[in-house]
Amino acid sequence: MTRPRLSSDTISKHVADILLPRVLLWLKEDPASDEVERIRDEVYNAIRRAPHGDSYRIANYLEERYYWSVDSDLVHIFEEVSFISFKKHDELVAAWVQESGVKPKFSVGAKVSFKDDGDTYSGEVTRVNARLGTYVVFCQDLGHVKSGTGTLGVVLPFEDASLTPICSQATV
Repeated sequence: MTRPRLSSDTISKHVADILLPRVLLWLKEDPASDEVERIRDEVYNAIRRAPHGDSYRIANYLEERYYWSVDSDLVHIFEEVSFISFKKHDELVAAWVQESGVKPKFSVGAKVSFKDDGDTYSGEVTRVNARLGTYVVFCQDLGHVKSGTGTLGVVLPFEDASLTPICSQATV
């Protein structure tokens, strides 16, 4: 079994189920059960097609695809999509880590390498999150900062990090 993905159908369905009661209140209807299923499916489809849980795009999709008359109240309901998605994702990942027995290969201070958009980078593990199976890796080449304002590192799944080879200099 592979690591659960934030963009999974399971998570989108969960979010649609959680938000459905609020959407039904917004609609100010008491629909029949088959109508509830249709509404749930439409909300699910909109969530699946909106990048990063963008509440405006979710509402806009419902308006354009299903002819809903959306307003700012509906957009406000969908502002919770990202929070609910991340929470469910963390829950699924924690269960996956426990079930699959994933363990960290590196500890804080280890030099690791990883790929990002096809490029390979090296960095230092600054934090290990055993519950979610991730490292925080500081990489100066990506503009990370050790302290203060800025990005402190990239969150990297255990399985995406490898040991950075140490090249020794030959003496002449």
